[in-house]
Amino acid sequence: MMLRNSTCGPGSFQTVPDPEFARIWAGRRRTKLQIDQLLSKMQMAPRSGLRFVWANFGMGKTHTLMHLRYLCSKTAFALIPVYVVFAQ
Repeated sequence: MMLRNSTCGPGSFQTVPDPEFARIWAGRRRTKLQIDQLLSKMQMAPRSGLRFVWANFGMGKTHTLMHLRYLCSKTAFALIPVYVVFAQ
C-alpha cells in the first residue's frame, strides 16, 4: 500500500484514499452491514440501479465506494460500480 500526499500543501493529510487501502474496511460497523446488504441486493437484482452516497467532507464516502468496488470485483457476478462526482 502506498500513501500519496495530497495537493493541499506540505504536511497535509491525504484527502483521496488509496484504492489498495480500500480493500480493508476502515469504518463503522453499521455502514459495513449496509454495504454487505447492498452488495447482496445488487447480486440478486437483474437490472441496473442508482445508489447515492451523501455525507459531509471526511466522512468516508470515497473509501466506502472504493471498498464496494473491491467487493464487486470479488463476486462471480458482472457487477460494475460507477463513481461519479457531481458538480457543485
